[in-house]
Amino acid sequence: MKPLTPLFSRLLLTVLVVLTATSAAAADLTQAKAQGWLGEQANGYLGLVSASAPADVRALMQDVNARRQARYQQIAAQQRVPAGEVEKVGGQTAIQRTLPGNWVRDASGAWRRK
Repeated sequence: MKPLTPLFSRLLLTVLVVLTATSAAAADLTQAKAQGWLGEQANGYLGLVSASAPADVRALMQDVNARRQARYQQIAAQQRVPAGEVEKVGGQTAIQRTLPGNWVRDASGAWRRK
């Protein structure tokens, strides 16, 4: 395994902070993921796994994704790297940290249970 570059290490640490930040929606997000409505994607954002997800779950996904996007852009500006790199690290980290049994979407676009 290749050692992590200093830049990648800084990005990873910063993204971990973003993904573990406490919020009022954390319990709702955990529940929405456990029920199979939402899943983590390789692009760093939540995705809709089930088309039958209720409106409040869709709204939660949009809210979380908007906050992630804003934070990813902030990190990218601070680190002077493209936002896409930060999003990619965020996606890898979120997929690794998601609980077993939750859904994840890989870079090929396929949903699978972790």
